[in-house]
Amino acid sequence: MASMMKRILRDAVHHKEILPLLGLVTLASTAGVGLLVRAAFKNPDVVLNHKTNPHPWLQVKPNEVYRLLPLDQASDVPPKY
Repeated sequence: MASMMKRILRDAVHHKEILPLLGLVTLASTAGVGLLVRAAFKNPDVVLNHKTNPHPWLQVKPNEVYRLLPLDQASDVPPKY
């Protein structure tokens, strides 16, 4: 694994046109991991501890919104994340 990282860095130094590609791949990977972590801790569909809260989706109030980007929401109150 370390030798592969060394080769990628060496190629990035010699071939400057690889840098935008590496930047975009890094950004997309970071965003994907960030969204995965957010979904694991914020959404009521995900259960990390079955003993203390076996059915978290039953505790969602009718006026609570659990969306990443609520587009068709009719209320003036922004959702609490």
